[in-house]
Amino acid sequence: MRLASVAAAALLVAVPVFAAAPQPVKVMLKDANGKDAGYVTFSPAKSGVKVMVMLANLPAGEHAVHVHAGATCEAPSFQSAGGHFNPENKHHGFKNPEGHHDGDFPESVTMTGGMGHKTFDADYLSLDPSAPNSIYGHTVVVHEKADDQMTDPAGNAGSRLACGVIEKPAM
Repeated sequence: MRLASVAAAALLVAVPVFAAAPQPVKVMLKDANGKDAGYVTFSPAKSGVKVMVMLANLPAGEHAVHVHAGATCEAPSFQSAGGHFNPENKHHGFKNPEGHHDGDFPESVTMTGGMGHKTFDADYLSLDPSAPNSIYGHTVVVHEKADDQMTDPAGNAGSRLACGVIEKPAM
């Protein structure tokens, strides 16, 4: 009997434990009146995260979209979302020679005909909840104007039009 227990324990130790692969995270965006403003999906990518932005029901033109450090979206101003997600304390924008915030997206999203779409890879973000650049517990904010990709702290992107909380998926 004792030999069987030892053998069973040895098998338990020998079996590798695999972490579950990260799952896509869909963040629903709401405007200041609580109406649907689209969504952002964060999915595993070869390196980092694939980001798909789908905007709806916002004014025509270009809109900056960023990950913000805060964990709530309190309308109407969405100031509760805080500043850009910036764990490495860098400057703003992809044109900045000193590097960009982790919350910066490389391009603004253009709204035409009531819709806007942009997809890109972000090798500077993570779906690993324990990583310092993890998106979980933060927010996505859509701004009224395009991002100039240089000006601190938010690229002269203007007011906040919509917001959504990035929640960790249930395991």
